[in-house]
Amino acid sequence: VVVVVVLLCFTSLLSSSQAKQNDFITLNSLVETWDVPDLKYNPVDVISSSLVRADEAKVQDANQNGSTKVVFRIAESAPVNITCETIDSKTWKLGAYILFMDGDILFGFASDKEYASKGLARLVRELYINRESGTISVSKELCVYYQYSTALWQMRGHQYTSAHHPAMFRTWKEFDDFTHDLVMFGMNQVELAHIETKTTATSETLLPLEMIKNFTTHLHDIGVNVSFWWPLQLCDAANLNETFKAMAKVDAFYHEGLSSTGGSDWNASAQCGSILRSFHPSAQLYVSDGASNSSQLKEFFDTVMNNKEHVDGIAMHQTPVPIKDFVRMAPDGFKLRQYPDLCHALHAQFPVPSWDWRWASTHGRNPIIVTPRHAADLVTLYGNITSMKMFGFGSYSEGVGDDVNKAVWSAMAEDPRLSVEDVVRQYARYHFGAEYEDAMTSVMFGLEKNWVGDVLVNKDIIVTFQTIKNLTQDESLTKNWRFMMMWYRAMYDAYIQQRSRFEDDQYNHAMSILKNATALGAAKAIELSEKVLQQEKPKDMQDFKAKIEEVAETIAKIVGSEVLCSQEIDLSIAAMEGAPLSDCDYLALELPKILLLKTELEKLNAINSIVRYPEDECRQGMGWYNNFGSLETQKTTMQEAQLGSGEGWQHDPAFYNTPLIANGYDLPSIQSSRQVYVQAHGENQSLTISYYNLSKTTQYNFSIVFYTNEKDIEHHGGELNQLTIGEDNMVLQPLFSPPSPMKILTYVVPREITESGELTVTCSQQSQTRRSFAHCSIAEAWLCPVHMKQTKL
Repeated sequence: VVVVVVLLCFTSLLSSSQAKQNDFITLNSLVETWDVPDLKYNPVDVISSSLVRADEAKVQDANQNGSTKVVFRIAESAPVNITCETIDSKTWKLGAYILFMDGDILFGFASDKEYASKGLARLVRELYINRESGTISVSKELCVYYQYSTALWQMRGHQYTSAHHPAMFRTWKEFDDFTHDLVMFGMNQVELAHIETKTTATSETLLPLEMIKNFTTHLHDIGVNVSFWWPLQLCDAANLNETFKAMAKVDAFYHEGLSSTGGSDWNASAQCGSILRSFHPSAQLYVSDGASNSSQLKEFFDTVMNNKEHVDGIAMHQTPVPIKDFVRMAPDGFKLRQYPDLCHALHAQFPVPSWDWRWASTHGRNPIIVTPRHAADLVTLYGNITSMKMFGFGSYSEGVGDDVNKAVWSAMAEDPRLSVEDVVRQYARYHFGAEYEDAMTSVMFGLEKNWVGDVLVNKDIIVTFQTIKNLTQDESLTKNWRFMMMWYRAMYDAYIQQRSRFEDDQYNHAMSILKNATALGAAKAIELSEKVLQQEKPKDMQDFKAKIEEVAETIAKIVGSEVLCSQEIDLSIAAMEGAPLSDCDYLALELPKILLLKTELEKLNAINSIVRYPEDECRQGMGWYNNFGSLETQKTTMQEAQLGSGEGWQHDPAFYNTPLIANGYDLPSIQSSRQVYVQAHGENQSLTISYYNLSKTTQYNFSIVFYTNEKDIEHHGGELNQLTIGEDNMVLQPLFSPPSPMKILTYVVPREITESGELTVTCSQQSQTRRSFAHCSIAEAWLCPVHMKQTKL
């Protein structure tokens, strides 16, 4: 690398006002406003004597006592004779910049002031700022040519929530800093959501005018587009006109979930948009559907066409069809915008694939989520599908705990030539310093790998923890909220693994005692088992938990836990200790009930029904059993059926045609085998269970447990499923709502269906009429020979 001591102020990089009147930009013109925290020296003092106030800035080499020239200028005509890249004069005029090294000179050329700002922002990401040594370096091979058409999508927006603070952060200074950081990674639009209104004594609704005015003013000054997620009820505010007038800038408005067939909500949207445009004529209105199936979606698109005089674009969030079908169905003449959910891990648009139920039980839905590879896969996949028709994206977010994901989406959408490794390394250098690039890159990818597979056996968790732990001696890092949230996540994950292993050992020990209940006696076996379940955790685990709580308190002081995760404002501290991670809680609830039974035989039978589960559903374990949502190695000796895999989440990240492993993380009173389940989401998706090597002369019973939850039923109305068997789809169970509370349902399979030695059982829904697309939530299934008499729990 060539060492270049460069002073670039993040604010100055984003403002074209720093350009000289003669349209030459030199690094010299930005010196006075340099502000990089945590440097151990005053950078201005180091380089001020070596700067030449001219078109070229000669910068003293801090390590070699040599001289490196830095030239950055606006060039209306395309630069020529550049050895590392061929510049097309026509595309240059549309907007472009190039950064490259030629010998010991760092050159930057831009077509105009806008692209000069973009080029300087990209340069900062390419630099190696070592905060320990005070040097800034750049690769000798640097060559970045960027033009308007390079971008995958022109709109690259992220949502801010005002759920807890008007500025999302506690101060507007933090708001500005965070926004500048996102702009550095290619973001060009911010959308405000969750605006809280007040009700007057006369029942009038009032919008927070000053907050909205500040929001738009700050973004206008920074130079990014302004958007609002604007529920229609806000259009009824008494001070709507005054609020619109006070906005410094509005580029886009978004009305979510409009009806498919038109009506009062469309009239309200049109009227609201008309008032907005009377103050901001160029503001564009986006709408999204509330459709439950593809037929309703088609009606929605017809309604959009009938309202084209006031609708400019269509947003896609959780729709009943995959994005490729949505894009194909959408009418021409409207800008299409994605609304990707970057912050939620489950019950979401893009749930974390194969998420162990223990993470769901503890982290919850809105965790500190660092999933750069998953984010990159989404950008690449959706870019390949939609780039010709999709205008861009405005992400959905609930805080800043998804900051890495935001950076990946923005940077790779701005320049799809970048790999996820490129972006994560740039993120590490920019936010933590070049000296920590390798370590923090490993940490960010490691946090994602923490969530892959079975918690009990995942070896990446301790590696990630040790890697970031080694950096905690640097006080500058422990004042950095991004570092601290990753440190917290690494600690949290490590503790959950420790606790999971401890409780798994407890459970296995208790079960080994219960298996000897006949010899010990029911009461004694229960007494000894309860003592095992009541054992306290080792002191080192308790001390570790206390340290995690201290880090959470530090985060609360530095930035605010409610700022990181607006829906998990305690950073899931309570769940870290209180949420179930094994069947210990289930045993602790069930064993006292057994003691209340009258006879010893009843007690022993009840104990046996627990220790022999799930084999006892097929006597002697002679059959097939699946706990479909479990990531653990099956602990029974029974055979496993095969579940149809669909497209696979890599090609179907929203799980329209791929079974989703889901988690019922709020039911501690049931065994874990019913806390996890597999689920269908697509409108026409079915789940198929396949059995092979069956006896051609034996009749079988098929048993199933559908996952149900009273809260889900109350909120969404419950599922409507049907079961069919065989190639001819013989109806085994007509359309019905699975029972709640959960129970085992058993069906006799006609012998002729299994004469081939194979059996398929298919679960499907007849039609989709609910906004919640989930159906066929299957936790467990058995196939048992009829002569093996089944028992009921």
